[in-house]
Amino acid sequence: MNIGIVIPCYNRVDSLNRLLVSLEGANYIGEEVDLIFSIDYSGINNIRYLAESFQWEFGSKKIILHPSNIGLKQNILSCGDLVDEYDAVIVLEDDLYVAKDFYNYAKQAAYYYLNNDNIAGISLFSYKYTEIGFYQFYPFQDNYDTFFIQWPSSWGQLWTKRQWHSFRSWLSLNKSLEDINIPASVKLWTHSWKKFYIAYMIDLDKYFVYPYVSFTNDFGSSGVHHTNQSNICTTSLFFGINKKYLFRDFDKSSIYVYDCFFQMRKRNLILNDREYDVCFDLYSTKDVCNIDTNYVITSKTIKKPIISFASIHIPFEYNILTNEGGGFFYLTTKNEYKKQSLAILKKETLRMKMYVPDMIKYVCYKIWRKIFK
Repeated sequence: MNIGIVIPCYNRVDSLNRLLVSLEGANYIGEEVDLIFSIDYSGINNIRYLAESFQWEFGSKKIILHPSNIGLKQNILSCGDLVDEYDAVIVLEDDLYVAKDFYNYAKQAAYYYLNNDNIAGISLFSYKYTEIGFYQFYPFQDNYDTFFIQWPSSWGQLWTKRQWHSFRSWLSLNKSLEDINIPASVKLWTHSWKKFYIAYMIDLDKYFVYPYVSFTNDFGSSGVHHTNQSNICTTSLFFGINKKYLFRDFDKSSIYVYDCFFQMRKRNLILNDREYDVCFDLYSTKDVCNIDTNYVITSKTIKKPIISFASIHIPFEYNILTNEGGGFFYLTTKNEYKKQSLAILKKETLRMKMYVPDMIKYVCYKIWRKIFK
């Protein structure tokens, strides 16, 4: 399998240099690997000079110079289109840092899921929080190295030719996102390729493969979508090398498959000798239109819940699967659910712990989006 590594870049010289240092030290399992720079026009030549002077010893180096500013969305799309020249591409934005074994993991994963039409891509990044609301995220874990989320990765990802062409075919249909049940907050995103990829995955019921440990780290360096350095997305990096990874087969009914809200997929549960068709909304980030079951398990305060659960176990869902009694999560009807709201103290319990400067930046960013978007 011929895999190219492509870097969409714009004007972040220091960040790009850091990524290149990590790429130089990575393990390419003795293979020749092309490195492609896709440089968006910025009016300055620092990025071009760095790309031209960089010595890539593991294969060919290619530089694509866009003559006008196309923006991050179009740059990412053009990077994905390079699958026409390769069997797969690994896309690395310029504020990332890679683990030594990132290529080995990516190639093994690409082979394993090559012909699985449920899979829309391979993530190199591992989330420790939900991207909607920044709540703590603890996926169920066993002996396998991967699980699945109906959410695309933008902090290091691999697309095979088949996966990318499927997305491009869907995108050409120009479907209205208003007709697809994506999270309301995602619909507000502007200049985002990811918004359309989320809609594609939901519309065709596809999933990204995620590792439990991260093969990339995101530093959120100052740029078009980050006005200041942020450590919100920084996570621990995998330091193993030459590992033989154990990949999980896709089974939509398993506890290792999560929806676009980073919640376990809807399922039928037997609780107190009765069966319920249940949608999980433990972070209370879903709207009523996102719920297509008769019952909901939520952290909203419900005055007369059918069953109450504790929050002592991690993953949070384990409290429900073991019917651990308590007063944090509640089983209720869909009709009762839509009347309630999430209590502030519960939000703080569930939310990812941030450093104060990062929290201030995040709040200011949310306010800015509401005012100017």
